[in-house]
Amino acid sequence: LVLVCGGWLGWTIWEQASPPVASGELTFTIVDDNTASARFVVDLQDDVVATCTVRAYAEDHTLVGTVSFTPEPTPSGRVTQEISTDRRATSVELLGCTAPGQPRPR
Repeated sequence: LVLVCGGWLGWTIWEQASPPVASGELTFTIVDDNTASARFVVDLQDDVVATCTVRAYAEDHTLVGTVSFTPEPTPSGRVTQEISTDRRATSVELLGCTAPGQPRPR
């Protein structure tokens, strides 16, 4: 029983340590009253089709824009995505990216 539990724990740690897609290092620019631009790094495993989601918030913390999209692989991993907003945004949040079999955004 201890070997089975130890094997399962090792497999779980390995699977969680190497997700098909991961994202981070968010920077953003407020372009104008109806547009924000998010720039971040996406680390994709080969042949993985991912979906990334970013949100924009106004000064009063109201959600004013959200976009989900499929990032195109680049040599640097850097992705830039514009977010259309209902009114001027003051901050942008990277919810993360998911892939088939990886329901939790990273």
